[in-house]
Amino acid sequence: MMDFINQYVIPHWPLFVVSGALALLGQVLKGSLFSKVMAEKHVVMWWGRKTLPVHPVFIGMTIGFVPGVPVGPGITTTAAQVIYFMGAGLLSTWLFSFLKQIAKKRGFDFKRPGENGNGSSPTKYPGT
Repeated sequence: MMDFINQYVIPHWPLFVVSGALALLGQVLKGSLFSKVMAEKHVVMWWGRKTLPVHPVFIGMTIGFVPGVPVGPGITTTAAQVIYFMGAGLLSTWLFSFLKQIAKKRGFDFKRPGENGNGSSPTKYPGT
């Protein structure tokens, strides 16, 4: 097991660091900037909340274009770097869900302020 971690996980630490940061950032923004209350008030926030699942992928893509950002071994081109960090964004959504399920199995159920537990998006479009 340690050989696997040393060979495949440790060299890709940037992927896991960016995934964790995006998972945390996404949950903070989902509870504040893209909250259900804000989405019902502003059209831009409504669209922002409706498109939440693609945000980490787009942010990962943006990080991939930044020169000098550390990447895993074998990533030599800009295109590969962009795809690498898009994958980190995609992994961030699964990472948070995975950690939340582990916490729930251990008896720790946490919710963001204002979250009612059903995770539904607002259906009312602002201005209607």
